[in-house]
Amino acid sequence: MGKVMEYLAWRGDLDFIHDRFNDVDALILALLSYLPLKGVVPPVDSNAGISLKETAAQFFSKAQKDDAKSIEAQPTISASFNSGLLVLLAQAAESPRFEAVQLSKYEENTDFVVGRQFGALMYTLPVPKREKVVAFRGTDNSLIGWKEDFEIVCTEQTPAQESACRYLDDVIGLFSSKVTVCGHSKGGNLAVYASALSSPKNRGKIARIINFDGPGFDFSILPRAHFSNWEDKIRNFIPQESMVGMLLEPVGKRKVISSASWGINQHNALNWQVKRTHFVPATMSRTTKLLEDTLNT
Repeated sequence: MGKVMEYLAWRGDLDFIHDRFNDVDALILALLSYLPLKGVVPPVDSNAGISLKETAAQFFSKAQKDDAKSIEAQPTISASFNSGLLVLLAQAAESPRFEAVQLSKYEENTDFVVGRQFGALMYTLPVPKREKVVAFRGTDNSLIGWKEDFEIVCTEQTPAQESACRYLDDVIGLFSSKVTVCGHSKGGNLAVYASALSSPKNRGKIARIINFDGPGFDFSILPRAHFSNWEDKIRNFIPQESMVGMLLEPVGKRKVISSASWGINQHNALNWQVKRTHFVPATMSRTTKLLEDTLNT
């Protein structure tokens, strides 16, 4: 039993043809979406792609040239999370499992006037059917990011949710491949929301939706009918002392998993525990049950 980094060390020598893409792989790609890859990964209006191995090489080269914009200064969850992302990128890029994954369709959009903090990109797996993974970025520590998080509770559609719907329809409309849609934290909420509201012609392409400790929805202001046909395709993973993932009502069932950390630090998915190709199941803590009852009340 280990964490994501140990999973890479253990499973990283096997490509996706010999060992199929799994939920832990999806988490790794979701976490990498936090990285500021503008200028490295081709933008959403380009048809080009770049391998994860080359992405890492260019990213670290760029960081060395401009220390002021180092990833450790970026406003993501915490300094330890930022440092972990650097290690994750380096290790994934050196592994036969991930090095040939293609990154494309990068978009980041922070608008202080509208109140939007949004980021997303697409991965293409090196398998014969060229399966796609769309990953939505979670909340950073910017004021605008937190403002939008609070708006999820009281508005029918936030600016980031609107951007996610447009992005998902635009990128998966270009391909016939099956797509996994995923995200961590607010990114998980965006993955569920954008998939549920995708255009009818694209819905059949979405194979599964994975929400990694992201909030649910307030169905008193949002029609639940939009989500009713997606219950079987959605997976919600929350650590045993989850706080963020317990907010509002989920679509589909939640699966409680073990973390090597405690309290709010369990939201850092780099601490989630993995055994072989699966997350280690756990039981929801008393604190989380109390939080759920309080929030529902």
